This record gives sequence, C-alpha cells and structure tokens, in this order.
Amino acid sequence: MNWFRACFLSTITVGIFCGAVEYAAAGVIYVTDSLGNVWQYNGITQMSTQTQTSNTGILVRDASVAGNTYKDDQDATADLSTGIVYRINSAGDIISYLNVSNYLTNTAPLTVATGIYTGNKAINGASYDGNTGGFYSVSPASTTNPGDIARYNSLATFLTGVPDSVIVAGYNGNVLNFYDPDTTPGTTVGNTNFPSHAINAQYYQVPGGGALEGFESIADYGANAVNRVAFTPNNVFGGTGPTYQARAAFAVPVPEPTSLAVCLIAFCGTALARPRQRR
Repeated sequence: MNWFRACFLSTITVGIFCGAVEYAAAGVIYVTDSLGNVWQYNGITQMSTQTQTSNTGILVRDASVAGNTYKDDQDATADLSTGIVYRINSAGDIISYLNVSNYLTNTAPLTVATGIYTGNKAINGASYDGNTGGFYSVSPASTTNPGDIARYNSLATFLTGVPDSVIVAGYNGNVLNFYDPDTTPGTTVGNTNFPSHAINAQYYQVPGGGALEGFESIADYGANAVNRVAFTPNNVFGGTGPTYQARAAFAVPVPEPTSLAVCLIAFCGTALARPRQRR
C-alpha cells in the first residue's frame, strides 16, 4: 500500500469517525441556578424529566467549591460560531470565556463590555440565535421595553446593548432564554386565534411560573405565547419550586464547535505518521 493510498484511507476513517460522533450525540444544555451551581442536561428530553423536587441534571459546577459568583447572573449564552461563552452578570457586564470548560471553572474570564445591561437596559434573558448568527434578549418589567424581544444582528451590536430591532411582546416575567441547535418536536397549546399545531422547538424560555417552554422560531415567540410547547409543569426551573431557581442557560452541540479542529488535527497526525514505503 503506497503512502498516497494510506493517507486516502486515513482521511476516510477519520471522516467517518468525526461524522459518527457528530450525528450520534445530542446537544448539551447548561443551566445555572440561584446558588451559582451549573447543571448539565443531555438535551431537552432529559430536562423534561425534571420535577419540582427531583433534579435530573448532572452537577458540573459545584458552587460550594467553585464559589457562588454566578448566582445573580442575568443570563449566559454561547456563540456557536466560535464556542465562546458569554456571561451577563448582575452589574450588566459581559464576561467572555474561551469555551465551556473555562466557564465552568471561571478560568481566564475577560470582561468585554462593562455596565451594558443595567438600569433600563437590564435583561431577563439573552441568547445566541443560531438561525441568524446574531443574539436576542428579553427585558424585565423595570426597563424601557418590558417583555419585548430585542434582536442584535451581530456580536458587535450585542456588546453595545443597542438592538437592531425590537419585537413587541409580553415576556417581562421570564427567567432565561436559550437557543438549541437541536430541535425537539411538540404540539403548541393554541387557542381560537392561534390553533394548536405541531412544531419542532428550537427557542426556549423559562417564564416566571418556572416551566420549560419551547418555540419554533423568534417570529412565533413574538407573535403569541400560545405558540409554545410546555415541556415541564410550572415551578420546575424557577418560580417557587423547591429544587432551585434557574438563572441562566445555554446549549451547545456535541461535539462542540472546536471539534472540527480536533478532527483535522487527528487527520493530519494520522497522515503524517504514515511512512513512505520504498519501492
């Protein structure tokens, strides 16, 4: 077998492996609670099994060991184009982490914007929007646009806190928002004007009542709250539930965005390791 053929087969092998990993794993969701703990859920299906008294998540950041710095965060999100995680703390600062691992350990935090989401610009929740590559946030009752959905077309705009557009809505009591690169099927609650219908949810919120709810699109999210799928009862992720109150959440695909680089490194290493055979 000559070197070229060996490299070709190595490429196929690594490609198949990386592709299998990509499609065999579901997205992972990280939820920060009011104590500063972070819990990992292997998809919406696992989150949906949580109850008011039983936490089905995996504790991946123990605040009693790592500190309760995150307990009052306004939200957190991951830029899925880069893998960078952004926290919006109680002071309205935007703090970035190179990846999820650094976020969980509060390693090498970088404040990229100071005092942005504070006062009349405070938020209930913020998220990356995988369908546009931008971001969005929801404002609480104490702000200029209570309950509205602010949309930012780019990271640069998100860091200024000045939205490119606003959808008038009524979510001033919600707890958090996040976008999931995976979709979860369900049927909306509906009413006379907005009949119930099957959707593939990709945008999620926890309202003041504490349920986990999903929407198919930002347009549906802004149009009417009955376009939602309720994946849990009330009080499970917030409200008055005894388990904990959620503060922030974000989802990342598995493998994470940096995995492509890992696959490329694996390929290069495999190819370069193949010795040339003498003829």
